[in-house]
Amino acid sequence: MELGKWVLSVNVNKTEITEIKREDDTTHKRWRHTNKLGSLLGDAEDVLRRKTLANSAMAKLKKGWLRAKGLGVGIRCRLYNAFVKPILLYNAGTWGCSFNDLRKLDSFHRRQLRSLLGMEWPRRISTNGIYNKCMCSCISEDVVDARWRLFGHVLRMNPDAPANKAMEDYFDRCDIPFRGRPRSTLPTALNKDLTRVRKNLKTGGRSGRIEITRTRQRKMEKLTLNIVTLSVAHAGL
Repeated sequence: MELGKWVLSVNVNKTEITEIKREDDTTHKRWRHTNKLGSLLGDAEDVLRRKTLANSAMAKLKKGWLRAKGLGVGIRCRLYNAFVKPILLYNAGTWGCSFNDLRKLDSFHRRQLRSLLGMEWPRRISTNGIYNKCMCSCISEDVVDARWRLFGHVLRMNPDAPANKAMEDYFDRCDIPFRGRPRSTLPTALNKDLTRVRKNLKTGGRSGRIEITRTRQRKMEKLTLNIVTLSVAHAGL
């Protein structure tokens, strides 16, 4: 056993077993609130928790560092990017966010930037003014970029890795599709991103998906940048 090489063993009494199954009402899915490696399994639940933790980190930052007088905008943004933004975007590459979710996330991000700049009522500032003053872009770009970076890492892994096996099982399924509007998941979000550059994740098998990623590094970076730009433009963010 692989764990034996590192003198490790599994404590059966402390092992958490999570059953993931589809139900008509998503609010009754208990597994969506299960915490694994710092993230909740449900995308919407995890994003909401990330916002709560980011607000807590922002409050601590304002109580400490941001109370200093004469602190420039550049230093404030560097502090935010170091202490708050990583908390908000933790494991963002695993989110299968819809366009509405991305808009809400961008709105939350702008509220924090306004608070960072001290632009509170009755003072006003436009969306472009916020991004220009903070020298940043909408946070949805970081989410889409993280999604594709993670997907590239998975495709470059060993074919026998659990992530690759789960992906192949997902694309090889021939089940009867569920009724109603398809739910937004990570694979569907990736496929929507690819369709904007006239590619398809569901065709071509694993060889086709590897071809997308195992090209030259510069070509992959260009593809990711193109996808991020088109996705954000399509969402009107």
